[in-house]
Amino acid sequence: MLAKDYISHEIPVLKMDDTVKQVLLWMEEYRVMHLPVFSNASYIGLISEADLLGHADTDAPLSKLESRFMKVAVGDERSVYDVIKLLDDYKLSMIPVLDKEGHFQGTISYKEVMNALVSMFNLNVEGAVFILEMNYADYSLSEISRHIESNDARVLSSHVSFNEVNNNVDVTIKVNIESISSILQTLERYDYVVKATFQDQAGDDGTTDRYDALLRYLNT
Repeated sequence: MLAKDYISHEIPVLKMDDTVKQVLLWMEEYRVMHLPVFSNASYIGLISEADLLGHADTDAPLSKLESRFMKVAVGDERSVYDVIKLLDDYKLSMIPVLDKEGHFQGTISYKEVMNALVSMFNLNVEGAVFILEMNYADYSLSEISRHIESNDARVLSSHVSFNEVNNNVDVTIKVNIESISSILQTLERYDYVVKATFQDQAGDDGTTDRYDALLRYLNT
């Protein structure tokens, strides 16, 4: 999954003569805290809401704040993982996407990142999710998959979160069936610790709440 697969063209691009006041209005309208600035079609950098709010003259053009621009962007052939890392490293609300010649292709915000996560984790596909906790030395996806497949199910996606303090990992597994009690029993029989489950309750679809809870967990 590449950055170019999740580009949005909704976010406006700024010119050096746009005023602080106007840019703040656009940020409020599009619910972002950063916007890309261009000069003669060349990408100059990102301006942040914090820098705009800290500037006393709201009628000043962006050219007066050029020293505060953040020189960050992502290539359109980079993976979604790279996009997520850059957004987190620089605490960005969005990031510009450039092709290999440096031409602007669009932007990726958290909205597009969430769409990417839904695809990557198959969250829009029927099935249940559970989280296992274990020591990193004991982690083997092939072994976990073998136990799952012994219950006539398949792994649709997996994600590993590391805890450097205790050297443990949380392994988030999405499977292709909703009823996972037999899978959990098998795993527990082999001394796996089931940390959390996200599955339908009887008579209640619960899909939105279930995956909202999962995404909140992954974001902690």
